[in-house]
Amino acid sequence: MKTVDPNLPSQPTGLSACLWAWLPLLAGLGLPVAAADDGARLAMDHGCLNCHWSQSHSAPTMSHLAEKMARKGDQPAALQHVLDEMRHEGNIHGHRMVSDETALAILKWLAQGGK
Repeated sequence: MKTVDPNLPSQPTGLSACLWAWLPLLAGLGLPVAAADDGARLAMDHGCLNCHWSQSHSAPTMSHLAEKMARKGDQPAALQHVLDEMRHEGNIHGHRMVSDETALAILKWLAQGGK
């Protein structure tokens, strides 16, 4: 049986450990880890990195999406256009599971460079 020393700081486990494991990836995208804003948090919380991680071969990476969104801009009409594309093109389960409000917040974060 494993014993725990109460004098040692606790280590994250389960989902918490998984989220901490993604922080270096976010830093690699140019995100200051301490200042990861709502868009980064929402992307992590809603599983965007499950498909859009830095070594993805099945979906565009978050850095690629940030570059694409930066070209489109963060104006409401541009964000809505991308959201409409996201909803109507393809049958991607994860895209259907996120609310419009959350998706728009993530898209705005990406349009602002993912920072």
